[in-house]
Amino acid sequence: MFGGAKQGHLTALVLLMLTMSSLAGCTGVLDTTVDPRASLEAYPLLIQEGEMVTLDARESSPVEGVITSYQWDFGDGNSGNGMTTTHTYLNAGNYLVSLTAIDSCSGTLSSSDSLSTCAPLSANFTFNLVSSGASGLLVSFFATVSGTSGLIWDWGDGTQTTTQATSISHYFPTVSFNYNVSLIAFNECGDTLVITKSLNEIGLDEEKVKDEFSINPNPSRHNLVEILLPENIRSGLLEVWTTQGIKVVSRPFKETNQIQLNTSVMAPGIYLVRISNMESEYVKRLVQL
Repeated sequence: MFGGAKQGHLTALVLLMLTMSSLAGCTGVLDTTVDPRASLEAYPLLIQEGEMVTLDARESSPVEGVITSYQWDFGDGNSGNGMTTTHTYLNAGNYLVSLTAIDSCSGTLSSSDSLSTCAPLSANFTFNLVSSGASGLLVSFFATVSGTSGLIWDWGDGTQTTTQATSISHYFPTVSFNYNVSLIAFNECGDTLVITKSLNEIGLDEEKVKDEFSINPNPSRHNLVEILLPENIRSGLLEVWTTQGIKVVSRPFKETNQIQLNTSVMAPGIYLVRISNMESEYVKRLVQL
């Protein structure tokens, strides 16, 4: 009789413990219909240096019970918490972001993903004429870039070059300065920057380009060209410069409306012809072939 009473008491105690455990959501038995996981989403995964990234763990599922804690390690020495959070990376680099999710039954789930930040993208370029002739025009290009992972040169003649080199030369099929050359800089974050220049910009300050005087012939294959002066300059100074800033001719003129310029000692290339006096200044491009 006592034995029966003890058995009933034990059965009731076991049922009570199971009921309390079930109410707490902690059975100790894994529900095979549940996919326990710590889900980490970062958007965007590729960001600019100093840009904010959002981290999201809302797709996480607990082993048992409910998730009560979300702990983040941003991979740069900083940490955070919450189902969603944001973080700003101050330096460019690759970072391993880790999430630890803890449920109400002390179950722990972890997940990690990599994230990359890119330095600000900048690019520009200059160029110089190397040579010109019947076979075409050879031009050297010099790029100044930062934050890039690669460059694409679009030469404006139907061809392109993909490279990481910042110094490059290209042969244009015809002697013409109407080509528009584009430098396309890109980085691993998917950013692009396009800089386009015309070969007509070689060595000229466009504010000083005037049509008040002429050079004939131009382009020239001859040893002599004729410069017709503007009406307001009959006396002054004639100068000829290379696009690298080297003066190759400097001579005064007086009371004349034209000048004969000997080009026999000038190598093939682009030159800047400057006509000036105390009141006015004019600059024009001369192409010596």
